[in-house]
Amino acid sequence: EAMGSGLPVIGPDIDGIKNLVEEGVNGYIYKSDYEFSLKETIEKAVSNDWCYRSISVRAHNNYSWDKWAEKIEKVIKNE
Repeated sequence: EAMGSGLPVIGPDIDGIKNLVEEGVNGYIYKSDYEFSLKETIEKAVSNDWCYRSISVRAHNNYSWDKWAEKIEKVIKNE
């Protein structure tokens, strides 16, 4: 939702999230097992000159309901 609105994402290094976030392009990933990683990642994100429009367009092009439906249809058809 954040990316769809053009906002960068700061997420933990867990499957699912780390597969969606491209470092410095649409957000940052922090190391969940390192005590100061979230703080450092937020500081890095605040200092980045984000292209909000680019984040939004990328999210809509890659993660829209239509794209997910296409992926699910391929799985069902064994493509």
